[in-house]
Formats: sequence, structure tokens, C-alpha cells
Amino acid sequence: MVEEREILELREQVEKLITLSINLQAKMTELMIKITDLITNEKEMIALLKEVSEIEAENLKSASESGTVAQVNFQPLLDELKKLSSQNEQMIKSMSEVENYLKKAYTKGLLKSMLLK
Repeated sequence: MVEEREILELREQVEKLITLSINLQAKMTELMIKITDLITNEKEMIALLKEVSEIEAENLKSASESGTVAQVNFQPLLDELKKLSSQNEQMIKSMSEVENYLKKAYTKGLLKSMLLK
């Protein structure tokens, strides 16, 4: 009878471990999707910044060829760079939170306490 009870307890622990693993996989998938979205957004912003800088460079070139003084408006470029920087900070914070979660989840004591609940 003791062996059966121990086997049942062990089976419950294994089932909890499997559930934890599945939940972790779901969170990791969600994180990868969000990171992919952020990377896509950053690529789009970089393309926009490149386009703006090319237009501004062309304006400067045209102004210098015509002998006039060109005024370059870098404010839109700076605004986009600030947005990009903000997104990078958010991504770093999210990745740090996931890293901390994974460290805690894979600590023996925490896994054991999760299994015994």
C-alpha cells in the first residue's frame, strides 16, 4: 500500500512538472512573438530613418549646388530615434524579467515547492 501511495504522489509531481513545463513553453512562445514584433517595428523605424536622412541629405546637396543656405530639420529624425530608444528599453526590461523568472523557476527549491503544492 505504501508503494502505491508513493507511486501516486510521484505521478502527481510528474504531472505538475509537465504542466509547469507547458506553461513555461507558452510564455516563452509569447515572449518570442513579442520580440519578433518589436524587431519588425524597429526595422520599419530604421527604414524610415534611413529614408528621412536620405531626403535631408538630398536637400543639403541641392542647396549647396544652388548656393543657398539649407536648413535641415532633424527634429523628426530625433523623435524617431527617441521612440526607438524607448522600445529598446522596454525590450531589455521584458527580457530581464523573463530571465529572472527562469532563474527562479529552475531553482531546485522553487520547483520542489511548486510540485508539492
